Amino acid sequence: MTSGNGAKQRKREPDRSREEGSPVLREPDVRPAAGGPEQEIQRLHRYIRQRLTEIEQVYRNSPVGLVLMDKDYRYVRINERMAEINGLPVEAHIGRTLREVVPELADHIMELYRPVSERAESVLNRRFRARPLKSPVNSVIGWRIFSRLSARPARSQALIGAVTDITDLKRQETELRQSEERFRTIFETVTDAIVIHDIETLTVVDVNRRAVDALGYTREELIGMKVGGLSPNETPYCRAEVMKFIGSAVAGTPQTFEWRCRRKDGTVFWAEVGCQSAAFGERKFLLTTLRDIDRRKEVEDALTKMAQFDVLTGLLNRGVFVVTLENALADARRRGTRVAVLYLDLDHFKDVNDTQGHPAGDRLLKSTSQRLLDNVGASDTVARFGGDEFAVLVGNVAEPADAAILAKKLIGGCPAIFDKRQRCLFRRHRRHCALRARHQCRNASVSCGRRALPGESGRTPDLPVFQCRDGSGSKRPRQFDHRTA
Repeated sequence: MTSGNGAKQRKREPDRSREEGSPVLREPDVRPAAGGPEQEIQRLHRYIRQRLTEIEQVYRNSPVGLVLMDKDYRYVRINERMAEINGLPVEAHIGRTLREVVPELADHIMELYRPVSERAESVLNRRFRARPLKSPVNSVIGWRIFSRLSARPARSQALIGAVTDITDLKRQETELRQSEERFRTIFETVTDAIVIHDIETLTVVDVNRRAVDALGYTREELIGMKVGGLSPNETPYCRAEVMKFIGSAVAGTPQTFEWRCRRKDGTVFWAEVGCQSAAFGERKFLLTTLRDIDRRKEVEDALTKMAQFDVLTGLLNRGVFVVTLENALADARRRGTRVAVLYLDLDHFKDVNDTQGHPAGDRLLKSTSQRLLDNVGASDTVARFGGDEFAVLVGNVAEPADAAILAKKLIGGCPAIFDKRQRCLFRRHRRHCALRARHQCRNASVSCGRRALPGESGRTPDLPVFQCRDGSGSKRPRQFDHRTA
């Protein structure tokens, strides 16, 4: 040790202990005292005691359980945290062996310490379960503590251990694992197909089982597929159009729309698509659901058809015909052209139902509808008003006489109609339509009223039909004149 008289005076470092943010404890001055060796020894003793006091404070207040045992696994020192983990006070440990304190864990812990005691090797980060002897406050009886053990050999053949209570960590890990399991279970069992895209690259990163079944691809084939890869690429069902919805979803507005999707085998089906952005951890994804709505679209189409078309004949119904007529009248007024409306019904149609039955009447109505369609132009409109009444809308009529020519053509265009037994139900005879029953024959002619428009669309053309029946007979078309109506 260099004496105080012969030692060189070292440059005194500035005292930063009072600076803001500096720790309370600081490195003491270890320079030799000016009073001689005895004062130096006393100063060093004070330094050591200060250090031991600091170590003792750290030892007592450490959040890690610390234990010192001799070679016979007898507790020499233990801090409060370790005693709390074991469920006993500190005094109940000192002088007692490991087997006396924690008998159910003694063999396991001694086995963990074996590399330390036999080969002086450190044991780090070993996890095991420990049950406290006394249940701590606010805990559940039988609560197991997951602990991490670290140990290093001491020079005096003692064992030093550090135990960290990781119960909360294990609980969080368990809850996270259970949450992931719940998510995966829901993800795989929902009836909708789910496709998850990376929000930056818009490539598929995960799909559920329903998506695999609905689309016909394997999971590996779907992973990495780009947005639009499931579209038929036919306008408007192409990638450019779907990107408009995805852009809104990425911006934070969830989207729901109907789309045509393509399976692996090339078949196309209707799907209701919902997409929105979702955050899993620190990453953002595009969550897309697909629901097969082919059946729903079929029902919608059927309902639409029922609302617009006659179920028996497939012709337009009265409501659609009136709307079509109003549009045609507006267009004719704007262009200065004419349209014609032909109103037809079957005379004595009731006799068919009474003598041959309603199936025969249905066949007659369907055959008449087909003959009307065969004798009008592609731009003309044919509708069934109900019962045995029909109407034809003809566009671009040059003269009223043109409508009369078409009316005669329609009246004369009804050929013979036979049932399955080759019995004649409705035939043309002497330039008009006739109905033949089993043993009797009675005329069942087609009456036709016609009018060249534009004019008032609310007036009915029934009058010339009645005139045909009442006064002048059937088979001859009559033109409606609103001046005599």
